[in-house]
Amino acid sequence: MKSRKTEVGRRPPVKGPVSRKSTPTKAQLEKKLRGAKSDAVGLRYEQTVANYFTHRGWSLRHRLRKYGYEYDLYGEKSVDFGLDTAYLVVECKCKGRVSAKDAVRFINRVDAVYRHLPEIGLEKSPLHAYFCYSEEVDKDASAVAKRNRPSIRLLKIER
Repeated sequence: MKSRKTEVGRRPPVKGPVSRKSTPTKAQLEKKLRGAKSDAVGLRYEQTVANYFTHRGWSLRHRLRKYGYEYDLYGEKSVDFGLDTAYLVVECKCKGRVSAKDAVRFINRVDAVYRHLPEIGLEKSPLHAYFCYSEEVDKDASAVAKRNRPSIRLLKIER
C-alpha cells in the first residue's frame, strides 16, 4: 500500500466550499420561456415581412450585423437598368403598440447605414427605410419617423 506522504515543496490540496451551479428558480424559467416564445413570434413576423419585400424584387438578408447594429432585414436591389443599387433597411415589430422610443432606436440604425452608403456623383445611393408593425403605432412615433431624413415609412403588415 502506498503512503500518503506529501512530496517536498508540494502542498496538500485545500478543502474549501464546493461550488455548485444553482438551479434556476421558477420565475427565471418562466422568463426564459416567455423570451423564447416572443422570439419565435418575432421570427415568424420577420419572415412574413421578408416575403412582402422579396415579392417586390428585393434581395434580403435576415438579422444582419453591420455598422454596430443588428438589422432585422437588410436588402439591395438593382435600379436604373443595373447601373445603381438601392438599399433597404427594415425593422419589424410584432407587438401591441410601437412607441416613439422604438422609432428613435430605428432612426439611429438608419442613420448608420446612410452614413456608409456609396456616393454617386453628388448624391448618395437611394435608401429605403421601413418600420413594419403588426398592430398599432403611437402618434409620437409616427411624427418622429416622418421628420427623419431619409424619411422612414411606417408599414402595417398583419401577422
